[in-house]
Amino acid sequence: MKKLSRILLLLAVMLAAIAMLAPWKAWVEAGLKRTLQAQGVKDVSFAVDSLALDGLVLKDVSFGGKLPFVLDRMTVSFSLAELLEGRINTLNADALVFTHENVTAQVQGASLRFVPAQSGQQGEWSIRVLAMDKLPFALPSLAGVGTFRLQGQALGVDGKFKNADGDHTANFALDYDAAVPEQAVLKIHSAALPWS
Repeated sequence: MKKLSRILLLLAVMLAAIAMLAPWKAWVEAGLKRTLQAQGVKDVSFAVDSLALDGLVLKDVSFGGKLPFVLDRMTVSFSLAELLEGRINTLNADALVFTHENVTAQVQGASLRFVPAQSGQQGEWSIRVLAMDKLPFALPSLAGVGTFRLQGQALGVDGKFKNADGDHTANFALDYDAAVPEQAVLKIHSAALPWS
């Protein structure tokens, strides 16, 4: 019995050493980049910060050519069953920065939750804080919720934003196709802000 215990302990130590020494992060990083490129996502850059059985954390994430999105950290949560089926549950971004011309949008606490779809992908999104700098008018920090659908390279987003007091609101729809980004359409269904 003592001999069996020693063998099991030695085996456990060897497996732990293999798990620690294997370049898991590099393998996962390369596999994710290949998968994204195969699905038409170009100009993407990131590093795997940590890896666990229920998710991974990416750091220094950027994607997009002329108007890049930059994320300090992004958490991808999944179960092993979903991963084997090629699905994920949620994407969380701690911080996102987007700059166009002179305006900078800073997002904190962004989350995408995927739900089953017959084709493409769809789900719900939320943003805890959206702050915009260098606008020609004062805009308080906003929070937002809505839905999204992704079919190939075409993205549709519906949602609403409002500030903590509820006196700044906007309901919108966005249709964007990466194949023809110049034909993107943003519809503002309603918007309200105090006049003072």
